[in-house]
Amino acid sequence: MRTGRAVTAVLVAIVLAGCGGSGDNDPAAAASGGPRALPTGQSQTVAVDLTFTGAVSGHVTSAKTGPKFECGTPTFPDVFILSDLEVELDAKVWALSVVANGYSGPGRITADIAVTLADPTDPTGGFVGTDRDTTEMTINDDTRSGTTKDTLFRSTSGNTVTVQVSGTWRCP
Repeated sequence: MRTGRAVTAVLVAIVLAGCGGSGDNDPAAAASGGPRALPTGQSQTVAVDLTFTGAVSGHVTSAKTGPKFECGTPTFPDVFILSDLEVELDAKVWALSVVANGYSGPGRITADIAVTLADPTDPTGGFVGTDRDTTEMTINDDTRSGTTKDTLFRSTSGNTVTVQVSGTWRCP
């Protein structure tokens, strides 16, 4: 358990640092749920239905793929990544990312999950959720969409600030 959480923490750090990797633009891989990254400089709009409440709030029905976007299992078959999905909340663009370490296929994820909502302009201003009691995700059979219900945290001057996110997400 401790090793899994350590690996998840490292993966969260990588996602927050924007080092999502180069991915693979092979359409066959993307169709099978394999690696998926977009060519450099290309962004796509994606239909989502996500509600955020708490310190950051709003309802989002579309998101954009960020410059380091990836979706699927780009590095290891047992690590599902949805990284750099840009959502606009409170007149600010945030990067939503998910890493599921121990991923074994579609369905409810029981692996260690790390969900981050990062402020690209302030690396210390993001929120993270890694607790199985407060982070829940399901990946649909297409491995390109799913649902999430999470509570994300950030400690600020000794106070814990939270953001709840719930709804559906989709990869292009």
